[in-house]
Amino acid sequence: MPLDAIQLAILRRVFQVEPKFSRGGVMVTPSASTRAPTVHYIRITPDQDDMFVIDFITRKGNDAMASGYFHEGHFYISEEVISGWHSIDHLVDVLPRITW
Repeated sequence: MPLDAIQLAILRRVFQVEPKFSRGGVMVTPSASTRAPTVHYIRITPDQDDMFVIDFITRKGNDAMASGYFHEGHFYISEEVISGWHSIDHLVDVLPRITW
């Protein structure tokens, strides 16, 4: 199931940017005011039930993946509440890396 209007509004509030539709989900990039982000963008794709797959695409090729969900007006990734792009950059450092 695609993201609904409330989930998109939460993403807008958290990241201060407009999510872009991409591959059955949405892509979120850091705002122009974000200083030297580690993560180039995240892709949020519906998975099962109310869960989402979050792909972290980094500038250095250290991509990562986690699960996430929306609850009571907040966006969570790996049980951590996300409060802006700094949360994404911090979280990608502790997530397991994707190896192809």
